[in-house]
Amino acid sequence: MTQTRDTNLLSPAGVEMSLLQRLGGPQNPAQNAPPPPAGNVAAQAQNAQNNQQRPGLPGRNQPQRPANNPFANANANPPQNNQRLWTIQPAYKTVVRFELRGLGDPFFRLMGDALNAEYGDHRALTRALEAGGEPVEKLVTLLDESWIRFDLQGAVLIYNWNAESWRAIAFPDQPAPQNAQGDADDFTDDSNASPAPKALFHCLRALDLGLVMNVLGRSRSQLLIAHAPLLLAQQYMNRSIMTDDPRLVALVRATGYIEEG
Repeated sequence: MTQTRDTNLLSPAGVEMSLLQRLGGPQNPAQNAPPPPAGNVAAQAQNAQNNQQRPGLPGRNQPQRPANNPFANANANPPQNNQRLWTIQPAYKTVVRFELRGLGDPFFRLMGDALNAEYGDHRALTRALEAGGEPVEKLVTLLDESWIRFDLQGAVLIYNWNAESWRAIAFPDQPAPQNAQGDADDFTDDSNASPAPKALFHCLRALDLGLVMNVLGRSRSQLLIAHAPLLLAQQYMNRSIMTDDPRLVALVRATGYIEEG
């Protein structure tokens, strides 16, 4: 009898394969591994597809961009404009203003005393009022009596006067005329020039010296209190204040005013 020997079994690879066959182990574990459930495979595939299709969510194989990327496109996500424009306007179309400048000597105008030319400067006048004396006491008594006749009750909101702010409120911005060159020697036709801006609000300056001094001397901060005592201190009498309260507007119209715009 002739016996044949398989020389491959004597090789290391042959010995390893023979042992695996005898032990009944798998030759390729990956091939004989049980397949994952069909539901898990479908869910993993769907999740991978969603991560790749969602905007802003990087896929598994895509590197995530840093939060502050200096090379990112600035126009891709423009910042929101949070700027808000606002303005303060009078509740009514007419305001009234109170100031001692230019109203003259109250001792001469209200009491009939001799005229003092130095009181043409309102600051010299307010210094004399704050210093006091018998003429000032008589003037205070006269002003108290006139204030009672005005019959103002309650309180009134007042505001410090600012000419530039008032012009910005009363006269809205308008575009300059196209043919405006600013040449003094230009005698061209001005018929096409834009008209002057029209005031949206009007300011009346009070001329009655008794009313002006009472309003200035009885106002505290931003409030005029009808029953407040009259104070002739410089910090009150040197002010220029305004209000749009209809009660004071009516008093100014009745006692005299000039229109300032």
